[in-house]
Amino acid sequence: MKKITIAIALAAIIYMMLPTIRGLFDEAEPPQALPTVPTAVLEMGSIIVKGPGNTLASIADQIGDEGTFSYDPGRKTAICRGNVKIEGELTIGDPKGEGLTETLEFKTRVCGDCMIFVRPGGTLKAYNAEISTFDRTTIAGLCPKGYGILGEGEVVMHNVRLSYMSGSSSTIFSGRQASGVLDRVMSYGGDTNAISYNDISPGNVKITRCNFLAVGNWGAWIGRTADAPLVIDRTVFSGKSGDMLINGPADVILEDCRFRPDKVSFGPQQSSVTVRWTRCFQLIDADTRRPVAGAKVTAATRQQAGIQQTYTATTDSKGFVAFTLVEYKATPRHRTRKDGANNAAPYDINFETDNGGKATLIVDPRRAEVNHECRIVKIGSPDGTQAEAPRRPSPDFAK
Repeated sequence: MKKITIAIALAAIIYMMLPTIRGLFDEAEPPQALPTVPTAVLEMGSIIVKGPGNTLASIADQIGDEGTFSYDPGRKTAICRGNVKIEGELTIGDPKGEGLTETLEFKTRVCGDCMIFVRPGGTLKAYNAEISTFDRTTIAGLCPKGYGILGEGEVVMHNVRLSYMSGSSSTIFSGRQASGVLDRVMSYGGDTNAISYNDISPGNVKITRCNFLAVGNWGAWIGRTADAPLVIDRTVFSGKSGDMLINGPADVILEDCRFRPDKVSFGPQQSSVTVRWTRCFQLIDADTRRPVAGAKVTAATRQQAGIQQTYTATTDSKGFVAFTLVEYKATPRHRTRKDGANNAAPYDINFETDNGGKATLIVDPRRAEVNHECRIVKIGSPDGTQAEAPRRPSPDFAK
């Protein structure tokens, strides 16, 4: 009787495993080929974008449902009433155009009920464009009828305005696969944050010449960064509660950015914000007033500085040289440069030519300096000191 019971049990187990056993011997189904042409389909109220070359106009044509997605070619404006999930490529706007070339408006009902999802492997590109809401209304401190963006793939934006975005549901770059560029992006958030990043590899991301403005809490919310510091340059931060919240753990470098030092806050994780400024100089001969090329230039902090820094370079053919100098490093313990432990300024800038000519000046990098002009330094005076002439516009390399 016992043997019969064991046999029945074994038979039952084998029967239950038959599908798995068959699967081991069956040929695997070939993977479905990815679309090679623009493809947009409507699934359960969401627009799925696949394949290359998709535009707002092509989505409207393929969906064929004006109640969900419509496009006005005269106004160059699309109106969307659902989520957009990008698994392929979507381009908004004209990279060769000027001014506002195209607009995407979300017909939202409540805060963050419409989203743009850029999936891993997907790409969203926007040029000279605006992404906004249809109603375009906000109340300070309250979540507007905003849309959200979750970028797990590639996000590239040049000269783009993100209006009435819901920062509480947006993370422009999210995850280690996220990559892209934000260049001259104006992000206007009505609730918590104007822009957010989390768990990113900073080497995959470039952020430059942007303006992050939050009517709500934070101009920027930054979560975990990995492998290297996240560099942000020539960008403005502003928020009601603060300009930036580093939730971390993260290391951030701000180059030539505008923000309020006392409005940078830190979460519970160990993080830092290094503040750097670009300073440009042009070396000229005191007698001939001609540019001096090939001179050795050294920028070094004083011995009493909390952070020791040394930079070396040579003047170019027109006598120009530029340094990006650390002013201070903010941490949860030392948040501004008032504490000497985290301060690198001022710097001694020393110029020396091959024939022994010398010049020296003192620079304290901070926002008060004019970034787009170069200080002219004369060399050749007998006592080796510098004389400063009127400033000149900086060359392109010096921002």
